[in-house]
Amino acid sequence: MRIQNHPIVTISQKKQITFYFNGQKYIGLDGDTIATALWANNITTLRRTEKNNMGRSLFCGIGNCFDCRVYIKNQGMVRACNVPIVEELEVFSTDRGIE
Repeated sequence: MRIQNHPIVTISQKKQITFYFNGQKYIGLDGDTIATALWANNITTLRRTEKNNMGRSLFCGIGNCFDCRVYIKNQGMVRACNVPIVEELEVFSTDRGIE
């Protein structure tokens, strides 16, 4: 889900970054947020609602809402749209069951 070629904008090569979502390994690019890196890997459901188990995803994309919240191991809940990925980052869709 990444733009590879564009008629106006030059797409530059970026460093690949390994990160984990719900225990599975993924590759993102330097400068990606958690949300954009997951979308680029075709993951659009970031969490499920506590009450009705409905899938939630990126909504506003600027940190105003909390639809994209995810859990970062040893850090807590964050909004995936405004937190950059770093090498070996461990992200989960929920904080339940995480030590």
